Amino acid sequence: MLADTDGSVSKAYGSWMNFFSMRHTFIIDPDGMLEEIFLGVRPPIHSQEVLARLDELRQS
Repeated sequence: MLADTDGSVSKAYGSWMNFFSMRHTFIIDPDGMLEEIFLGVRPPIHSQEVLARLDELRQS
């Protein structure tokens, strides 16, 4: 979880839209490798999607 108060991380990942950050989720492994990108997330179900993907990544 990240609070990107100045938008610098959002800009680095291409999620910055002029004056706000789009709702995207990035799963980054402990070595700093990008493992998954979720674009245009739907908040009511998104946490379940992320947890399911984390389980898949752990099993592989």
